[in-house]
Amino acid sequence: NCRSQLSPCGYGRRVLRAGSGSAVNGDGVKAAAQASARALAAAHLRSVGLAVVFAGARHEDDEFRGVLGAVARATNAASLIGCSTTGILTATHELENASAVAVLVLGSDARLPTPLVESGVRSDPRGAGLRLGREAVADLAGQVAGAPVGVLVVPHALAAPAFLAGVADVALARTITG
Repeated sequence: NCRSQLSPCGYGRRVLRAGSGSAVNGDGVKAAAQASARALAAAHLRSVGLAVVFAGARHEDDEFRGVLGAVARATNAASLIGCSTTGILTATHELENASAVAVLVLGSDARLPTPLVESGVRSDPRGAGLRLGREAVADLAGQVAGAPVGVLVVPHALAAPAFLAGVADVALARTITG
């Protein structure tokens, strides 16, 4: 288990590096750049396979595009995912109702799973979960034993029991978080 903010974690011959950073700034682009720099420094990386972004809800819709753009430029991430939030938790900070941005970066000498996007969560939660589960199994080439599934979704749009049952039925995930 890798529990620290900075760690190269060995899985057999594979090494995963992870780091997180956060920043509070009324300008979402500046906060994103600062949080990205801190995450990269914590992981001792210059570019990453995956960047996960959480942007405080006080940033407006247009600024979210700027936040994602700033993270993409700073991290050179192969994949970028994220969502807005009212609270941000990192290994060292808890920021609620702030103009904050938190970034988690992951780099590995092995291929990281591709972020998957699924629509229809509100209208057909179980079907959306099944589709997401199938995509995850395909992306992992059927090697799902021990693979965690992370879900980012607007909570009020989610019928969680039906959605999670759909994911678990197909992907047989033991750990689903979000």
